[in-house]
Amino acid sequence: YSALYHTGIMPTDLTEQGGIYLGFDHQVHPADFGSYYSDFSLWDTFRNLHPLLVLIEPKRSRDMMESLVKISEQGGFLPRWPTANVYTNCMTGTFADCALADNYLKGVSGFDAEQALSNMIKVATEPTPKGHPYTGRPGILDYLKFHYLPSDKGEPTSSTLEYSYCDFCIAQLASKLGKADAAAEFYKRAEYYKNNFDPARGFFRPRKSDGKFQSPFFPLLWGVYYTEGDAWHWLWSNWYDPEGMAALFGGRDIMIARLSEFFGKAARQKTNALPNNYYWHGNEPDMHAAYIFSQLGRPDLTQKWVRWVIETKYANNPDGLAGNDDCGTMSAWFIFSALGFYPLAGTDIYYLTAPLFPEAVIHLAKGDLKIRANGAPDKIYIKSVQLNGKAIDRVWIRHNEIIAGGELVFELADQPMDWGKKSPEPDFKISSQ
Repeated sequence: YSALYHTGIMPTDLTEQGGIYLGFDHQVHPADFGSYYSDFSLWDTFRNLHPLLVLIEPKRSRDMMESLVKISEQGGFLPRWPTANVYTNCMTGTFADCALADNYLKGVSGFDAEQALSNMIKVATEPTPKGHPYTGRPGILDYLKFHYLPSDKGEPTSSTLEYSYCDFCIAQLASKLGKADAAAEFYKRAEYYKNNFDPARGFFRPRKSDGKFQSPFFPLLWGVYYTEGDAWHWLWSNWYDPEGMAALFGGRDIMIARLSEFFGKAARQKTNALPNNYYWHGNEPDMHAAYIFSQLGRPDLTQKWVRWVIETKYANNPDGLAGNDDCGTMSAWFIFSALGFYPLAGTDIYYLTAPLFPEAVIHLAKGDLKIRANGAPDKIYIKSVQLNGKAIDRVWIRHNEIIAGGELVFELADQPMDWGKKSPEPDFKISSQ
């Protein structure tokens, strides 16, 4: 319940008495579409808070997406981290792209998705005008020229990975809107993240404009070439393309071993008071990493490490959270993971894990979704899953399978099960677009 409270604090409803708000053009406008919101911490919240609001607060979620579109109308661009009626340019990437795409793909309508897409493409293809308070995608011309952001040009390596993720979300929205050419172009750009991968070292490395990787290279060096993290943290950020990532590593087994090392080394640190150079739950780029095991055919490891995070990263202690909640992001992670499914932002896919509670109910707009986990909380491995009385042979579900309500039943076991190892993958594969 504390986590649910935290997910309701931001974004902020700035609608004033009489149904008006102060826009990014510094003019007063009627909030004739509903409530006007600002204070979006999108670098954080696109990952799980906004997907959660799609489920439990669809009307407010629609108003938030329309507010983002209004900001682009009145200020010129979709925001990165707006505060009140100003662009702050805090954090990196253009993750309004992802929140808007995620909402539209899941059936949230009533906002101008066509206009949103047009604004996304504009920011993704050209610099913002000099002197404008919004900085857009810094280094975008270099990104389009080299297909990565050169380290000697001053932009962080991690921004290449972020631009690629945002390009993937643009492609997803363009595809949904029937814009085939735009979708094809941005699916292609969604693979640019690969251009910073050094197979000799097994990391996404700073790369100069001459094509050479920058040396010396220290994977544990924090914050120099990577936004709020190190090379280990940013190794897992582009999880929309597990097939492409596994190929970079040299195969799924190698990637599973590296991911296991990532969590294993993190588990040696017993306190949340200081950042961890390996898995650091307070750092958004690797917050989803435990779910990548399921994409690689090892859902048992997803279940193991998700429960480890629940049990060690959330407590009523001075270091009870690994950092701050980032406007409900860490709380949204906990809510999803405790319920037994977690979103892949920018898609309609949720990956399954063992629920924390024997029973839970989500009150959805079209009916209740009842979740029952036989064996919870003591048993942490999934033996079988039924959705509305029908067994499913996969470790993921789609949004349209649960949005009208129903019943999701887990049978849990004490030991890892191998039923998910043959789980079919979702029918989007970026590497084959």
